[in-house]
Amino acid sequence: MRDKGKFSLGGGYNSVYWISKPPTALAETLTANNQTPYASVYINTKEGPVVLEIPPASERTAIFGSAIDIWQVPVADIGPAGMDQ
Repeated sequence: MRDKGKFSLGGGYNSVYWISKPPTALAETLTANNQTPYASVYINTKEGPVVLEIPPASERTAIFGSAIDIWQVPVADIGPAGMDQ
């Protein structure tokens, strides 16, 4: 997905890739939930640090997820259960 987004969609590193519809079997996503919208960000820190700001949760919406490294090791939890709660 990273290369497809970077080259086919005109994006690159430090871009947000938002999937506007829930995934289907054709999405090529491991263990996707078909009721959940997904987003990915591929961050490149070669040029220096990058800050990723997540909007605060409200009564209607919240963003849940994990920041993981290239080896799929969790770095931080994102959302109401994260370390900044």
